[in-house]
Amino acid sequence: MPHMAVADQEKLYLIDKLERLTEAGRRLKTQAKEETNLYVGAAVANATSGIIGYYEGRQGKQTLLGGLPLDFMVAAAGFGLGFFGTKDRETAKLFYAAGLAGSCVYTYKFGRELGAKMAQPAANPSASAGIAGALPPHNPATGLSDAEISRLIEASRALG
Repeated sequence: MPHMAVADQEKLYLIDKLERLTEAGRRLKTQAKEETNLYVGAAVANATSGIIGYYEGRQGKQTLLGGLPLDFMVAAAGFGLGFFGTKDRETAKLFYAAGLAGSCVYTYKFGRELGAKMAQPAANPSASAGIAGALPPHNPATGLSDAEISRLIEASRALG
């Protein structure tokens, strides 16, 4: 009978080893899927920003509807659809990637414009003129008037 106990132990060992290998295979598949989704999201973001650039270059304008910037609209649509538009997590991630691309294009343009304005010598050597001249032109859609923006600048100086 001792021979039978050894055979049972070998079977249990092999079953345990098979279960561990099966679990390792599942983990590998999950990791591969996550990695693939990361690359697909990056591809969607790059394609989206490329399409925005192509449209703006081809049309010669940066706005789409009602004077709203195309990149801002893509960001809003992508994040909105990702959050509200689908219950499927993987599809939502793709919408988020497109929204992120629109957001990045929008903030890049803002930063570039701000940097170009800051690089210009100030007409008035005072610091407030340099900062105020670097701000983008007043846009009623932001909800802040030029006077409110100037007050915010002065308040931030008082804190510093």
